[in-house]
Order: sequence, then C-alpha cells, then structure tokens
Amino acid sequence: MQSAITLSRSEPEPDAALVRGNARTYAKHHPKPPDIGLVIEVSDSTLDGDRIDKGRLYAEAGIVCYWIVNLVDRQIEIYSVCPAKRVGGGRGVTPSGSAADSFVWG
Repeated sequence: MQSAITLSRSEPEPDAALVRGNARTYAKHHPKPPDIGLVIEVSDSTLDGDRIDKGRLYAEAGIVCYWIVNLVDRQIEIYSVCPAKRVGGGRGVTPSGSAADSFVWG
C-alpha cells in the first residue's frame, strides 16, 4: 500500500494516503499536497521521527491531516494543520476512545 507522494523538498512514502482521483490520475506522477486529504504512518521504532521530522515536513507542505498509528502506546495520533499558517495541533486517541495529550508543532 506504500506509495510516494510529491512534496516540494522530497518524495516520502507514507504507509497510506487518501488522495483525490483514482489510480489512472497518478499513472505519470505522484499525488501532491492539494490532492491529499490524509497521510497515515504506522509507527513503532520510527515514532520520534514520524512525530517530529515527518510531522514538520507534512505541515510545511500543507498536508491538512496526518495520522500516526502509534504501535508503542497503542493509540492513533491525529494531527491537523492550518495551511495558511503552517501550524497544527494534534491529539492521540487510544483503543478505548480516550484522548491523550494535545500538542502543537510549527
């Protein structure tokens, strides 16, 4: 399911991405930020990098929604960004549905 997306500085390969269009739309190029509704990373040993490095990369590119499936703490971390300000916030959701701490990057 992993496939590259095109950002201004790189072409990361998230574990999953929800994009506009169908497979034919991206036969000759990877999805770009305006085409991407959600990026998902499944993370255990790369958790810190996914939170900090990839989180910043996706926020700077204007990706509006980024999830980390945090296998270490058994929760889904949900990040959203305001593209005009390139600032976002996040919260974690555990399997029971309770919320973890929120934080901001930018």
